[in-house]
Order: sequence, then C-alpha cells, then structure tokens
Amino acid sequence: MTVFARRTDRAPDVEDRGDYEVRRVWARDSARSAWALVSELRTGGYDAVQFNLHMTYFGTTNAHRFLGLALPPLCRALLDVPVVTTLHDLLEIVEEDHVDDTVGTLERLGARAATQLVLLSDATTVTAAEYRDIVAERYPVGDPVHVPHGTFVRADGGGAPMEAPLRLLVFGFLGPTKDIETAVRGFAAVREAVPDAELVIAGGSHPDYPGHREELEARFGDEPGVAFTGYVEEDSMDEVWGDATAVLMPYHTCTGVSGVFQLAKSYGKPVVAFENDGMRTSTVETGGDAAFVDPGSPAALADGIVALWEDRDRLREIADANAAAGDAVSMTETTDRMVELLADPSTASAAATEWGEGA
Repeated sequence: MTVFARRTDRAPDVEDRGDYEVRRVWARDSARSAWALVSELRTGGYDAVQFNLHMTYFGTTNAHRFLGLALPPLCRALLDVPVVTTLHDLLEIVEEDHVDDTVGTLERLGARAATQLVLLSDATTVTAAEYRDIVAERYPVGDPVHVPHGTFVRADGGGAPMEAPLRLLVFGFLGPTKDIETAVRGFAAVREAVPDAELVIAGGSHPDYPGHREELEARFGDEPGVAFTGYVEEDSMDEVWGDATAVLMPYHTCTGVSGVFQLAKSYGKPVVAFENDGMRTSTVETGGDAAFVDPGSPAALADGIVALWEDRDRLREIADANAAAGDAVSMTETTDRMVELLADPSTASAAATEWGEGA
C-alpha cells in the first residue's frame, strides 16, 4: 500500500514504513501539486485508489478546495481502476451561526457542486448514518454508504485514572471552532474546587489558522495548571491520552464525525462536550456517551466537570460506555469494509445491507 501525503518541512518525501510506503507529493494551495498527484496515480500501477477527504484539505482558498474535491471524479475518468472516496464532513451539518461570514450564496453553491463531484466516485462512504441521509435528500446523484469511523485497539486496554490529580485533556488542531477561552476560564473555576487539577491542551495550529496555538499559549500559557504541548507525535499518543482523566470538547460546532471522540473511545476516556446538534451527531450518535454542558459558559463547564469528579460512578460509567463503543467497531472492521468496496465498488448497496446499514 502507498499513502500519498501532504509535503511538510519535517518529513522526507518518501518514507518506507515496512508494510506501506508514504510518498509526500502534494501541497495545500497548489494546483501544480494536484496534477502531480494525478500523474503519480496514473503511472504507479495501482489496483485501486481511496481518497480520504475533508472539504478543506487541499487549501485555504475556495478555488484550491474545489480543485482538490474534483480529483476523485477526475481520477475515475483517467484511471482504469476503482476510485472510492471517504467524505468526512459536509457544509450542511455546520451550525448555521458558525458558518464563516465570507460563506455567501456563491460559496454555498460551490460547496454543493464540489460535494456532488465527490459523489461521482465509483463509490463514496460517509462516517455517520445522518450524513448518508443528508446526501440522499439533497444530492441527485450519488448513493453513499455509511462506513463507521472505527477505533484503534488500545495499547494498554484503556480506561481513565480515577485518582487525583484530575487531568483534563483538550486534543487536536487548534482553531476558532474550539473555544479554548471558555475552557481555560471554566478550568480556573474547577481549580477552586479541585486545587491540583490540570488542563493539558495538546495539538498544533489548524492548517487554516497558522499561529493560532501560539496566540492561545501567549494568552493562557501562564494560567495555573494549564499546559500546552504543541503537536503530539505518534510515539507520545499513549502517554498523553493514558494520563488523561477526561477529555474536553469545547467546540462551537463540528463539521464531521469527531476523530477526537473516536480516540476517546479507543482509550476508554469520559468526555465533557458542549451541547449542540453538531456535537451529538459527531460524537455520541456514533456510539458512546458524554456529559454535555451549555456552550460558551465557563460556569456550566466547571459545574459539569466538578460534578463528574465528585460522582466517580458516573465518570466511570461514561468511560466504560466509550470503551465498549470503541470495541464495537474497530478500525480493522472499518478497513475490511473499505477493502470490500475497493475490490468491487458496484457492490456498495448490497454491502451496506449486509452490514446492517441500509442502502
């Protein structure tokens, strides 16, 4: 297997990882690298191609994003092999009051057109059943299959430490959709009740918002009990996640199934999240449990966290529910479903019925 990844300053262009090879051949905001990706696929003699996409993967401008999302149908036309796309997010599921002010009628039409282009792949999968229903209702062409996100096998069997100190984890790319200000202000109130509590904010700046993490650390890095780790390397994942008592998800909105929540299930961690429709779809509707609090309220967040810390049975109940949900659909099962589609995309509808997901 070959992974075609984005070029970075920190990694080599070609890397042999034993069972697979990583080739870093494309860059964000680059039409030239999009064509380089197509050229690599045309000359590489591959048996099938899977695109693993978010709407904004390929750039910070709408033109580059549109070009990137046009690659699956373009490759379907140019390559004599199956092309399967996993679409992780949709504009339609973003909370209306959190859609960027620059997203007007033309941008919405462009996003819908780009989504329709993606649906022209030989087969398209989505990570939540609700996304499949949205596509069926709003797009005339395309019949996506729900293939759950899947979770990784826990290195240590998972589970959350229930003894002090209370260590809270915010994880992932840092951008405006994560309300770090409310998290830090709420955490200050938590420390009034739990003086040795810790808040670990792990992750680098979102690619669309370079320097955002640095700005946050400059504002909040000196707050008592607050620590910023920056980007977390793969080798450090078990340590960062294993030490966490609970995971905070102070999100204004979610654009797709939350990878952070899937990690929480993988590690058997309880979750405290802002209450909004997008969050429920992105988290507990994929399996598992969370404690939800009013968004944007430091007091509500603090009250929710302290209440859980004082009610260890409820804290463990959420952790156990997430661990069980993590065991329900492993990444291995997700991979098996994807391999089945890659082998013969025409079986998508039949496969969905067999998996119990509906057509």
